[in-house]
Amino acid sequence: MSFNLNSSSGSVLNGSGVYSNSNGTYSNGPSPLSVSGGSGSGMNGGSSALLSNSLQSVSGNNSSNYILNKGTEILVPVVLWCGSPTHWITSIIITPDKKTIISGSQSGHIAITSISLDQGKENQFTPKILGIGHEHPITCLALGEFERKEVVISAASDGSMSVWSIMDGLCLLSTVSHFLSCSPTQMVSLPNRKQVAVCGKGSNYIYIVDIHSLRIVSTINDHMDWVTSLFSCTMQDSTSMLLSGGLDGIIRFWLLKPGDQDMALQVIDSRNVNGGGSGADGSYTLDDAPISIKFSPNGKSLLVVTKNNWSIFTTQNSRLLYSIRCPCTTIQEKQAGLPTSGGWFGGSFIDNSMVLIWNKEGRGFLYRIDQSDLKSFPLGDPIPIEGTSPLLSNSLSRSYGSSLSSSSNLNNSSFNVNNSSSNNNSNSKIGPDYSIVNFSYQSGTQLPQLLITFSSNDSNNVNSGGNNSNQQQPQQPQQQPQQQQQPQTPLLKIGAAMCFGNIFMIGDVYGHIRIWVIPVNSEQLLNPTSQTATSGKRILREPNLQGSISDGWKSVEQSGKSGKARQQRVTASLLLDDTMMLIRGYEDGSISTSKLPTDLFTKFYNNSHNSRVNYLMSSPPGTGLRRLLFSASNDCTIKVWDLSTFKLLHTFSHHTGPVYSIFSLPQSSRRNTFISISEDKTIGMYSMEDLSCKHMFGVHSSSISKVHWKNEQGYLMVETIDGSVSIWEMGSGELEGVVYGQIAKDILDNSELLSNNWKQQESKIHSGQHFPTKSLVYTHKNDPPIQTLFLNIKSISEEILLITQQKNQQQQQQQQQQQSQQQQQSQQQQQSQQQSQQQVQQQQNIGSSIIQKDLNQLVSIFSYLIPWGMDKGLDPLYMKDFQLRPPQPDFSFGLLGHGGNMSFLTPSVSYSTGKLQCSETLTAQTTLSAVALGRTILRIGGMENIVSQLTTFYCTTLPETLQGYVYPDFSYLATYCQDANEDVMISARSIFKISIERMPNTAFKQLVNSFCSVLNADCLGPFERARSIIVLAIIASNRPNTDFNNAFSSRVGIELQKMIYKGTGNLTIIAVELIGKGFSIWKDSIKDLPGLLKCLFTLTMQSDPLATTSKTSLLLIGSVDPKTFIQVIGDEISSENTSTTCRVHGIVLIGSLIKKDPDSVLPFLPRVIDSIIKSLDPHTPVLREACIRQTTAVLHLMVNKYPMVSFHHDTQRLVLGTLDGLIVIYDLKTATRWHRFESFKNSFVSAVTFNESGKMLACYCSFLNEIKIWQASSTFFGLINSSQFTCVRTVSTASEKQTSLGFNSPPTQPLNQNNNNNLKQQQTIINNTQPMIPKIENIKLFWSNQNSLVLTKDDTNTITFNIPSN
Repeated sequence: MSFNLNSSSGSVLNGSGVYSNSNGTYSNGPSPLSVSGGSGSGMNGGSSALLSNSLQSVSGNNSSNYILNKGTEILVPVVLWCGSPTHWITSIIITPDKKTIISGSQSGHIAITSISLDQGKENQFTPKILGIGHEHPITCLALGEFERKEVVISAASDGSMSVWSIMDGLCLLSTVSHFLSCSPTQMVSLPNRKQVAVCGKGSNYIYIVDIHSLRIVSTINDHMDWVTSLFSCTMQDSTSMLLSGGLDGIIRFWLLKPGDQDMALQVIDSRNVNGGGSGADGSYTLDDAPISIKFSPNGKSLLVVTKNNWSIFTTQNSRLLYSIRCPCTTIQEKQAGLPTSGGWFGGSFIDNSMVLIWNKEGRGFLYRIDQSDLKSFPLGDPIPIEGTSPLLSNSLSRSYGSSLSSSSNLNNSSFNVNNSSSNNNSNSKIGPDYSIVNFSYQSGTQLPQLLITFSSNDSNNVNSGGNNSNQQQPQQPQQQPQQQQQPQTPLLKIGAAMCFGNIFMIGDVYGHIRIWVIPVNSEQLLNPTSQTATSGKRILREPNLQGSISDGWKSVEQSGKSGKARQQRVTASLLLDDTMMLIRGYEDGSISTSKLPTDLFTKFYNNSHNSRVNYLMSSPPGTGLRRLLFSASNDCTIKVWDLSTFKLLHTFSHHTGPVYSIFSLPQSSRRNTFISISEDKTIGMYSMEDLSCKHMFGVHSSSISKVHWKNEQGYLMVETIDGSVSIWEMGSGELEGVVYGQIAKDILDNSELLSNNWKQQESKIHSGQHFPTKSLVYTHKNDPPIQTLFLNIKSISEEILLITQQKNQQQQQQQQQQQSQQQQQSQQQQQSQQQSQQQVQQQQNIGSSIIQKDLNQLVSIFSYLIPWGMDKGLDPLYMKDFQLRPPQPDFSFGLLGHGGNMSFLTPSVSYSTGKLQCSETLTAQTTLSAVALGRTILRIGGMENIVSQLTTFYCTTLPETLQGYVYPDFSYLATYCQDANEDVMISARSIFKISIERMPNTAFKQLVNSFCSVLNADCLGPFERARSIIVLAIIASNRPNTDFNNAFSSRVGIELQKMIYKGTGNLTIIAVELIGKGFSIWKDSIKDLPGLLKCLFTLTMQSDPLATTSKTSLLLIGSVDPKTFIQVIGDEISSENTSTTCRVHGIVLIGSLIKKDPDSVLPFLPRVIDSIIKSLDPHTPVLREACIRQTTAVLHLMVNKYPMVSFHHDTQRLVLGTLDGLIVIYDLKTATRWHRFESFKNSFVSAVTFNESGKMLACYCSFLNEIKIWQASSTFFGLINSSQFTCVRTVSTASEKQTSLGFNSPPTQPLNQNNNNNLKQQQTIINNTQPMIPKIENIKLFWSNQNSLVLTKDDTNTITFNIPSN
């Protein structure tokens, strides 16, 4: 393996102390690659090895109990739209299927847009998801894989990163600010799609970040200067490679292979472009730093794009072929009146012969290049991995300072070339708009040929893009000399651009996206005419598809245009959680109020302020004071309103500039104090109680950025944008001092931030306090506020149950009071009693109305979960039975992700069915919320019919009839299958079961295969493993006829056992449940069943619900394998080392199995009785006393369940007839087996019974149709060893008149009225090698008197036998 560097000397220094001689071999030197773990400690070894092993620690901070966490709330975000948010695009990327575009914005949002490039389809450009998470601009995006799902990874300018699901925008992972020590500028996905490489401003490090944990698993820091560009690819032998370009112009190749040397495999010095750079004197400038590097698909050439030039290098010998400069970037061109250019912005290979380059103005230029004579890459053809994003919209020169701008001269566009194989100089010059500089080529290499120009600006001049030949074309300034003295207005810079395959797209600062499909196979590109090739005319292609992110909010903008709310832009929003009142402020200073969820009577209060309303705040509820509303405005005032009447109570006019924020202090001691922040650089402190201004803090040195406080010390710290921190004493209002630098930072780090930041508001949602609803508002500069209402489904359910219970108790109390008053007899007291009764009744009515009002408000929230408009026949029923209407204003459902990051459906896709056609998680959340809350509302009464229809509609009708229905996320449902809330638990299990049972076979197989594929993953984290195992186990137990692969069935069984042996947590609970429910499926994988049963038996003595679940699972296993069950539990009962408590539990378990499945215990009754009567041993009185109640109950149950078990009370004898024809008699006084003899040979005993005296014993065999009467000798109750039983009579039931009753049938066969083949049947069964499965017959055998024996079959057919006494 060798790389020959293009150099005139025999060896070069590659910048890291490692020398390469002319034949490409390396000598000893320090390793240029420094690999460090997450803690920053360095270590030796290959970076690739660390990359490949990085997933071993994935999910280390994830608790597996998250899968089935009983405390997991169901928080349903509902966003109330009032306008479209701005979306200044700063990064953009497209998925490989070319159906989804993800864009990041200046405000920190991500937008997920569905596109269709088929002209025949509707809704070609549909913004689908808005994700809110970052607080700073998103600078780069990359694609990856997270738990089998396609995800997009975002990085913001503050160094934070997040992982988002492309399907629904759910934030799966996120980091805090400054997670990366630089401001990211480029990010690429590595070939394994489980890691990304990131570089940024001010750092010479390349960070390798694991997607599944968002941890830095390694770093590469070999560059001497900032890393400006990255590219990832894989070789034909599956070897991964990373390319990096630095600000110093050095491009390095990194081979990410375990065991490889920690050094750059290849180095290209792009500074030596024919000996010079773009500076006025030919020197290298920072505008010559690579901002984009790409391999060609065949691996023969490397594209390097800088702000000033794009160049092609050979990969075989790292030689520069040619370089083309971006026009209108030099001082001379600007002075000549040409439009100012931002320079090249990026480039990519379309195929092996075409390259697309674009500039900052959004113009793309498609060139044809010739690689016919180039050699392949030494390691084989590299396969590019897409996933990079362009540099942030700021150009390199702006980022690094104005002194770094280019000053290259247009006339100096050609230089001498040193070629190690030839001393010929090749100079080539193209017109003033595009010049080929430093052109060096091998024999036969042709110049790049410009084929097509793509323009995002219709006003752009076509010819400003360059020329397709080396002939100089007329310059625009010469055609329009009047423009030389007055330069044209600079063109608008685009926000981001990307090329993937033949798709080229750009996004601008207004959220517009333009997409071109490059016709790579068109005749015009394959065979351009000579006239086109020489005339310099290019084809300006219009976009194939274009749209705007704001298109997702068209319905919001168009609906209700006649209303006041749509005439003026909403600028402030507030939602009162306790009353569900929505308050909005507007651009013209007006305020509106409306009652949610149905906004039918919105009230507008015009001229509330003289200018824009910036912020709204209310006084806290439950303080005993009247509820107040505070509004801050651009008119420099804060106004106080009575919320009940909306009467103006007071106006604070202490500021001289717009008041843009107000918020109350959080501590209870200062709960009625609030703070205001104004653009006049002052802060006000006010009292809500007496509506007075306590202090004004300021004027500060510059604009206020943040406010902190220390409540214990009573200090207020004000941070300004110039870095100073002013410390104010809140009690006196005095300025204590102003600090800077590290002291200021230390003070702020040890104080609490006071802010209306939505991240801080969101943290209150997870504070542990239960609430039915919680609201927060997201604001960003001049964007319309995004008002979000969180529905806490479990808390709403609990509140409804509590209020319903209170209502029922109150009704009962009223009835009791009325009855007690009616019982009073005194007529004199009747009149006064009637008066007091009226007073009490009035008070009760008031209390009832309050309770009913609270109940109605909780039930009204259910309207957000009703599928309005999906079934026209159900809508009238919803209105009639629930007394509800469709919610207003416009709303969308969302998902609350990691770190409080949120994603919402845009209004364009949030129609009734949209939430069930988006993603598995959204379907699961919506369906579970609706069904669980519907079950709770059933408790109110009178809504059984409509709730039942709603549940059926969600679980059955929609999956079968809705086109594009997405089945629920079964992992999400599994989370709540052991929930403490009964309605939630039952609903989750029901939805899971119905969905699995009704899912089509094709979809079901795909589901199973998707989870099974996880088990085959190379690096499987514990969370991912546990979740897949649980879901597969639930699927198998709910669809038992599934043809599971034996290997996966065994794997599931083994994993469930591991979870059980842990013995704690919710994961153990569900594993215990599933091991019993699906025991027949994975019983073959259980190598130590007795050990598992002992473990489950131990768990039955833990606290609930683990104890109850373990007991249920044990009984399920006992029904399938009763032999092992009775053996294990019997040993626990009989063992002297077992505690008394364990013995009692064992006896109870056996009794439970007999009650649940008596047939399964029938063959093992002798073992059962032998075990449990040992607890009655009179020699262990303590044990006997502890177990006698449970033992007696089990024996009594056996006598009732089994006709072959009988008990004689006076003698305390228990008799058992066995399946092999034996009679066993037990003495319960001594807890021993008293006697045993054979009653029926080669058959079984169907029933036994003692006579009243206990001296005679009757035994019946239904197979032989015989009854035998046994009589004890005179010593029957004497000495045990002398006891004898004698058969005194045998009665054939077949000889009686009632032979048609079918007593001759064996218990394992159906009743047969034909007795002719009796002997043949008997002989057949006796000789049958297959084991019989005994069943309990419905037979009763008893003595009606001393000489009469009664045999009853099926409770209807009776035979009476006369047994004469001897």
